[in-house]
Amino acid sequence: FFELIKDFGFRNWLYKEKTTELYKTSNGVNIELNYVKKLGWFLEIEVLCKPKDVASARKKVVAVRNNLGYGIRDVEPRGYTKQLWNLNNKN
Repeated sequence: FFELIKDFGFRNWLYKEKTTELYKTSNGVNIELNYVKKLGWFLEIEVLCKPKDVASARKKVVAVRNNLGYGIRDVEPRGYTKQLWNLNNKN
């Protein structure tokens, strides 16, 4: 695969190494415990849903987040790629 994408002219500009443990609740919430090399530990809470079910899914995510003792101030809005890019390009 890597040789094929090189043939198409793509080049590697960032490397991300992530290890994930996935947990699922009985009501459809996925909880991921992620370790991203160079960044540390992250907790992701998500519900895969159809557009019409977004409001309900959001309530489930917030409920799990609150039950785990986290609040809105604990949310990291930047994705791993953006954080790694910033880390690698500090100077």
